[in-house]
Amino acid sequence: LHEWGGPEAQELASSIANRLGNGRLSTYLELRNWRRYPLSETAQSNFESYYYNKKGPLAFIQWDQEHPLPEAWSNKRKAYRKIYLAYAYAAFRDFENTWNAYDEALALAPENRWVQLLKASLLETEDKRREAVGYLENLQPKHPDYSAIPNYLAKLYWKLEDENKALEIITSAREKFQGASLVHTEFLIRSDRDEFELLLSLTDEYESRSPLLTEKGKLVCNAWRSDALRGLKRFEEALELADGQKPGSFHAHVAESLKKGIKNKQRVRLEIPHVLQDHMTCAPASLAMLSAYWGKSVDHDEIVEAICYDGTYDASERKWCIEQGWKTIEFRLDWDSLRALINRGIPCAVATKEIKSGHLQVVSGYDEYIEALLIQDPSKTHYVEHLQQSFFDNQKTFGPRALLILPEDQQHRLDGIELPEAQFFSSLYDLNLALDQNKRRSAQEAMERMLETDPENPFIHHAKYSLSRYDGATIDQLEAVDSLLAISDKDERIAWLKLELLRKSGQYREALELLTEYAERKDTSVCWTAEYGLELVDDARNWEKSRKLLERALALSPCDSASLKHCATLERINGSIDRSLTLS
Repeated sequence: LHEWGGPEAQELASSIANRLGNGRLSTYLELRNWRRYPLSETAQSNFESYYYNKKGPLAFIQWDQEHPLPEAWSNKRKAYRKIYLAYAYAAFRDFENTWNAYDEALALAPENRWVQLLKASLLETEDKRREAVGYLENLQPKHPDYSAIPNYLAKLYWKLEDENKALEIITSAREKFQGASLVHTEFLIRSDRDEFELLLSLTDEYESRSPLLTEKGKLVCNAWRSDALRGLKRFEEALELADGQKPGSFHAHVAESLKKGIKNKQRVRLEIPHVLQDHMTCAPASLAMLSAYWGKSVDHDEIVEAICYDGTYDASERKWCIEQGWKTIEFRLDWDSLRALINRGIPCAVATKEIKSGHLQVVSGYDEYIEALLIQDPSKTHYVEHLQQSFFDNQKTFGPRALLILPEDQQHRLDGIELPEAQFFSSLYDLNLALDQNKRRSAQEAMERMLETDPENPFIHHAKYSLSRYDGATIDQLEAVDSLLAISDKDERIAWLKLELLRKSGQYREALELLTEYAERKDTSVCWTAEYGLELVDDARNWEKSRKLLERALALSPCDSASLKHCATLERINGSIDRSLTLS
């Protein structure tokens, strides 16, 4: 493949390398092709694909603006440019420009099957999966020998919770076509069903269809085998394969856990119907999963309409559950309570927090062999494993808060189970609900109940923060945040709240000191990098440093809205109005 000459032959070589399991070689050939034949439209078009994947959507939009399409290019290559542009706009959920770019691509190459296929992908990005399925089913008869269509169609059916239809499509396609990607899709679907014996044979088949698989790829296959063998309780074989993984990786931890022994341990997973979320609808999707588990199917979109506006607030989740007639309990989830609940057949939702966002997902089981939670994450198509120690350590500042629901006739399942701080969280719910309903006195009464229950509880400070935020008492908010910082080892998520409050109260010097401290930490979050870059914009002497910080933030998170906004501000100050408008 390295020796094939000419841009068209190199393009084919790159495609073959990718299909045979060596993406790294494929990228190398793609890039080398452009360097060897910089005037070739084939090489230039392939480079645009590389550039999009390497630099991200914003950089590609700017590339398109700075490099007009050559008139001499074929319509196919012009269409490919427009497709990448459509994807770039879709990444920012700018669907007007997305479909404008796609329509231009289709007009240029109306019979190109790849261009036709990607309409389904753009529909999915817009959360229109059922429309995408209908489109692909109509498209498939026109291209019966195009394996990408059944592959994508199976994935969509899987995401729409029709696993049987997805498996019917993908197994038929796997028998008809030879691509490894079809095997991988079936592997993913069956891994969600814990079909461990079949997963072993699918891994072997995937490897046999990928003769150019890299050493890293072979390690991934061994990790898959290790997981399947662990599921089959063939622990010695699982340990041998996990022990060869990269130090510090998840499977290296698996190996260490298995070395400690397996006596009196178990793996338990509840079968919970999976619901895939749309944009910012993790809470409705998680509540829909819990409802379906207890036999009450509720459309995810109905819950969105009931409780969502720019995300979901904690109190609205529980309020909706109560209105549906469920017995609801909130509590602080830990390893012991998790296992006790799962052993009684009770799943729960758990909330996790990041600097600017939160996420709700469903705990569906546990694995004592490796000390991991099994979680149905609505943002993913299959369940995932999280190491319990790191999970709980990361979220201890926020609980983590958990929510369970039960039908009235199933409450006996809780007999003898003590849920940590359930009474406290009940009062916290009362407080937040009262504030949401503008019942300040009721909120104060809930606060007093919390103080009576456990005056030393760290969540007292969360409650004080909520109460003082409602009152607009910035100084009281700062006091609550400082208390949380003191007991959370300077958690950056709490520090972010303090930064906002310092700015709000006019304490700019203190805000800059805090910002500098966290932005210059090793492995700091992109939020701090972007915010530090913006802070330096006010001083022209720091513009170059500011630009570097903001560019680094965008490189780490190309679609981060704050980074884009801050870069636009810097460009506007520097007089680059057109570039500022693009960023905005």
